[in-house]
Amino acid sequence: MNIWFLSSLTLFAAMLCYPAHRADALPLGLSRRFYRLAAAGLLLTALWGWQLAVGWEFAIPVWFGLLMLGGLVPVLLFPIRPRLVLGLYPLTFLLGASFLFVGAPA
Repeated sequence: MNIWFLSSLTLFAAMLCYPAHRADALPLGLSRRFYRLAAAGLLLTALWGWQLAVGWEFAIPVWFGLLMLGGLVPVLLFPIRPRLVLGLYPLTFLLGASFLFVGAPA
């Protein structure tokens, strides 16, 4: 699997966990249960993809590192720039889609 796609998928899934806890951060107005289930499913998918790409010995540390980064960005930026944080959700999703369909940069 493409490592750039897996990175952006992990970041998107980690950032998707944040709106489930903050009512004012729900980008689409969907229920909190939807965000929790979507985030859990995407995180498990990303972990499985990392395992296929690099093996368990590197997959878990990389996955946890990206998970911490994806959780830290909204927590630190939301009180200061909420629109920037809400703009990062579609950006990480579009980056992942573009890396999946176009390919990784050389």
